[in-house]
Amino acid sequence: MNRLASIFGFLILLLILGVLGFIFYQSPQYDGELVLSGLKDQTDVHFDRYGIPHIYAQNEEDAYRALGYVHAQDRLFQLEMMRRVGSGTLSEFLGKDLLEIDQFFLTLGIPRHAMESAAVFLAAGDTPWKKATDAYIAGVNDYIATGKLPVEYLLLGEKPRPYTIEDMHSIVGYMSFTFAMGLKTDPLVTKMARELGPEYLSSLSIQTLPQHHVIPVNYPDSLRTSPNPLTPTLTAMLERLPVPLLEGSNAWVIAGSRTKSGKVLFSNDTHIGFASPSVWYEAHLEYPGFSFYGNHLAGLPFGLVGHSRHHSVGLTMFENDDQDFFEEKLNPSNPNEIVVGDSILPITSRKELIQVKGQEPVEFEIRETIHGPIMNPVSKEIALLTSNPVASWWVYVLEPTKALEAIYKINHAKAMQEVADAAGLIHAPGLNIMYGDSAGNIAWWAAAKLPIRSGKVHSKIIADGSDPETLPTGW
Repeated sequence: MNRLASIFGFLILLLILGVLGFIFYQSPQYDGELVLSGLKDQTDVHFDRYGIPHIYAQNEEDAYRALGYVHAQDRLFQLEMMRRVGSGTLSEFLGKDLLEIDQFFLTLGIPRHAMESAAVFLAAGDTPWKKATDAYIAGVNDYIATGKLPVEYLLLGEKPRPYTIEDMHSIVGYMSFTFAMGLKTDPLVTKMARELGPEYLSSLSIQTLPQHHVIPVNYPDSLRTSPNPLTPTLTAMLERLPVPLLEGSNAWVIAGSRTKSGKVLFSNDTHIGFASPSVWYEAHLEYPGFSFYGNHLAGLPFGLVGHSRHHSVGLTMFENDDQDFFEEKLNPSNPNEIVVGDSILPITSRKELIQVKGQEPVEFEIRETIHGPIMNPVSKEIALLTSNPVASWWVYVLEPTKALEAIYKINHAKAMQEVADAAGLIHAPGLNIMYGDSAGNIAWWAAAKLPIRSGKVHSKIIADGSDPETLPTGW
């Protein structure tokens, strides 16, 4: 009996030691020295007691390369999930249960838009934000090539592919989608309008009413910028995402004339669903001429909120309605055509081959009209509402995003005008950008391209696609 107890105790000890050894092996490296071949000079990274990296470099590219490396060390699997959601490749990594989500994001157009945005980003040449982005991507890939992979890869029997600029734009696209409310609100409001009538709808005050408070605008002419040219239910499906949705946010900034200290007071509270690890990754970067402490999303090199020694910036959702839906009228003699006014227009089609782990690839057809992709196959709410095709017109996918350039410029700004100019680069999603600086300036910009809608359109009710006057008339 004693011998059996001893053997059992020894086995338990081995198990405990094995678990401790595994945890130690998987733990991030917070001290010691590493050799990264791409660094130009010695770069120091100090982790404080909260695990937040403080990066001290001799130049910008080394700082962002180091950030990419430590970000991947701490959040590589989170980055993996973010890029796969935005690129429509979750089922390739996690299996057939995620196929519907891939089909949804491919139909919405985020993966294709990410490729287009990446091409425009690269075509702009060797800009400062491209150099910083390239350095960050190199740092992430340094870790993928040489670092200890998170245990999730071992459990799934997978290895990460190199990180790319297309992946980064996929993450930006996913973040932008989480701000878009149209797919949640418009089918519901349309159903109420059709089944319950206008009186029921009017009691909900869906549109802005005259008595609603309007915040006055006090904006100096010097800071005005020119217009920028240019299945399961959805809720149930999104609950299966391996990354959380952005929820809202609030912020305020108070001028020094109204504070006891005489200094600007600034607060930004980003409402993001709980997650482990946290959505935000805090990091502090220092190199000659630059000092910034910010919160980053996995896979993005620039802080979406944070502060330098000169200014603080924060973001909240503008909550502008930037997605409309159009119910199409099919040509009775040809189901691949729609009727718009006196014109007959084609429905175009493209096919995506979706890789699915453990089975053959799945071919998926996406059909589009002049209004955008047809959403019925990937949105049960829309499919239950009508058998006619309903197309999504979404501001974000209408032009390449300049979000990386904008956020880089906001982080590096030396004056309020620079932040104003950067805000003008953002077309979607709509963002409130809060600002305060050490000179006592405060500001709030609502940044977005706002469509001028026809008087025939209720922005939260699916429009009649056969009426040419329902399309937006400008910005």
